[in-house]
Amino acid sequence: MDPDLEVQSILTRFRHLDKLHRRVAYHGILDQLRSDEWREVKHRIDPQTFQCDLLGKLPIEIVALVAEYMNLTDLILHQRVSKRWHRVLSSPLVYRAAVHATIGADTLAGTHPGYIKCIKKRLRLERGQPAATATIPSPLSTDYDVTMYTRGVGYSHGVYAWIDGRTSRTSISLLHLWTGKNDHLTTENREQLVELRIAETLIAAVSARGYCHVWHLHTQEHKSFRIPSSHYRHFLVHGVKVALGYEDYIVHWCFHSGFTRRIPTGAQILALALHPLEDQFTVVREEAPYYTATAPPGRWMKTAQYSVNPRDELDRIESECFMDQFCYDWIEPISHEQEVIRGQSSALMLRPGFSHEIAFPFFSLELADDRVVTHLIPNLPRKFSNLVSVSQDIIYAPQIAAGTLAILDSRRLSPCGYKHCIQRMVACPKDCCWVFGDSEFVVIVGFETVQIWSLDETWQASVMENWG
Repeated sequence: MDPDLEVQSILTRFRHLDKLHRRVAYHGILDQLRSDEWREVKHRIDPQTFQCDLLGKLPIEIVALVAEYMNLTDLILHQRVSKRWHRVLSSPLVYRAAVHATIGADTLAGTHPGYIKCIKKRLRLERGQPAATATIPSPLSTDYDVTMYTRGVGYSHGVYAWIDGRTSRTSISLLHLWTGKNDHLTTENREQLVELRIAETLIAAVSARGYCHVWHLHTQEHKSFRIPSSHYRHFLVHGVKVALGYEDYIVHWCFHSGFTRRIPTGAQILALALHPLEDQFTVVREEAPYYTATAPPGRWMKTAQYSVNPRDELDRIESECFMDQFCYDWIEPISHEQEVIRGQSSALMLRPGFSHEIAFPFFSLELADDRVVTHLIPNLPRKFSNLVSVSQDIIYAPQIAAGTLAILDSRRLSPCGYKHCIQRMVACPKDCCWVFGDSEFVVIVGFETVQIWSLDETWQASVMENWG
């Protein structure tokens, strides 16, 4: 018999075997190979590439470390690759690592449904796609006979507040977004209020008579203190603390003790961060512009942390930071001061009109260690009215008279610098003036209406029907 025909017959029969018998056949052939034949087989195999499921082979603890560097969208998408990937990437340990790395906090008690809910809300924030929306009249509308602008409205932890123009600015209206419940706050003498700030437990308002009135949101207990002047530059409420920043000093007040401190800080204050519980705050001041022939132009920032020790004495720890992202001619208009991150005032820096810079920078403070941080904002298609950090690494910037909302994400440039890029543009009411929000709600304030976005799919928009 022709050997070539015999080999061809063997190959044809092998080709028609099922998977199990093919394996038995080639295993039997491999067992009979001589060493020189093994070398030839190896030579044929070496150029071949093989897929290997590295992720599927890793211990779950290592996968959790990998998940810290994945964004939540990729984490969900990659679960569709295989059953093994779905089982590994949807485990509570991996979810916890990814959520903690992305959002910066773990408040979900390790429950699997809790992590799923948190991830869904984060993705809605990133995409500007609320689970539900509601629309109510705006406190800026002509029905209120007042134009308060951003000084008279605020939001924190599911509570939307505004100085009520229907009472000649003598009261504050509170709308609890979860329930639709209304509360009204007023001073004993019905003083006219000019500006408010709201935090997780307190709401504070400065009156035209030079008092700062403070209410506890849960008990509605009222306290007040006299302020030195109405010409403050920073007004912060965080936890149970209130702070007002002036040209060269800070007024610090505690709701529990009712004690007021006036603390000199020196030069002009650029930014201020307020600790929510402790008698502690941090001030950022700018030193003289710095430039030499061997160093790039930049600015020296001096950070001073003030705290009260057990002997009721004031301690101060100072440090310096050189910000080389800024040239010496950056300016900071007072009218552009922002409270981008809750509990902090951030200084927005602008170039003179003749500059061709494409990015707007602003300063903030890293609360973990009080580092001065630079944020570079891209050149948006239109001017933005305000910035708000709705979640870690996500900033919302409404475009003036454009009916669009820019969603910015963050990229760390250095330990002291972030660059924010436009992730997407989404539609919002054309009369949008300012945006407030967090991971639960986004409140878009316009001249005629206020649009409320809920990021939680369990929220019922019907609670807003009888809010007034």
